[in-house]
Amino acid sequence: VEILISATDRASGPMRSVAQQASGLGGTFSTIGKQAAGFGLAMVSVNSIMAVSQSAIKGSVGSAIDFDKAMANVNSIAKLSRDQLNSLKGSVLDMAKSGDSAGQSANTMAKGLYDLYSSGFQGQQALDVLKVAAQGASAGLTDTGTSTKVLSAVLNAFGETAYTPQKAMDILFKTVDQGVITFGELAGSLGMVTPTAAAMNVPLEEVAAAIATMTRKG
Repeated sequence: VEILISATDRASGPMRSVAQQASGLGGTFSTIGKQAAGFGLAMVSVNSIMAVSQSAIKGSVGSAIDFDKAMANVNSIAKLSRDQLNSLKGSVLDMAKSGDSAGQSANTMAKGLYDLYSSGFQGQQALDVLKVAAQGASAGLTDTGTSTKVLSAVLNAFGETAYTPQKAMDILFKTVDQGVITFGELAGSLGMVTPTAAAMNVPLEEVAAAIATMTRKG
């Protein structure tokens, strides 16, 4: 805990937050230990409690490091300044903490954001698509990375004006719901179909209906 606290000034935003939380946990668990001793609960060991808290802290530190790495990968494409990258990190973390992420972790969302930047989405547009992808992932029992790939493939194939991210996700979710197919399977195959469908002016609704029907018929 002391090491984490001493590193606070040199840590990134997420790491600084973890260090501050670690400091708070240390004080909280010390208080719990003293109160337990005062009530004569000899079986409650402060050392045991601290061991559990340190394990939780290590897990938090690991998650923060993984998040920083994932966002560094995003920036390998985005080429943002430090302030711009920190702002983007903050947006992803805020989304992960709020109901907008539908329970998806910050690390998973950062990986999804990398796929979006790789597909040509940037800035607020990428965040808007990421939000819809995270919500679709939770509803479709998959991860943000998978739903991001299939959603970005559709949006790129049909163009920005054809479908909003939410409208496209609604159609994709209906495909999974009505057909015998997972989001992962849809992500692996739809990207090969949508460019041709868009070029022939076949709407996504018809492509989705065909996939759902064919998978139900075996």
